[in-house]
Amino acid sequence: MSDLVQVLLEYIERTRLPDLLHANGYWSAARLSESRWDAFRETLSAEQGQRLEVLLEQEAALQIKELKATFQSGLSLGLELSRL
Repeated sequence: MSDLVQVLLEYIERTRLPDLLHANGYWSAARLSESRWDAFRETLSAEQGQRLEVLLEQEAALQIKELKATFQSGLSLGLELSRL
């Protein structure tokens, strides 16, 4: 990711994203999801819990890459549309 795109992404994450996430109910859904994950984790053995954490970390890394690519695509599209 270019430095400019990285700076724009960080700006969006700091200034725009929190309000958008709040407005669409993200935080309440995230709290509910986390409590359900906690209840599920309590049913796992220590080894199963460790394996689950590795898988969840891999999934989170993939989601971050997908979100960054989505942001780059949206930015690229916006720049193209601004030239029309």
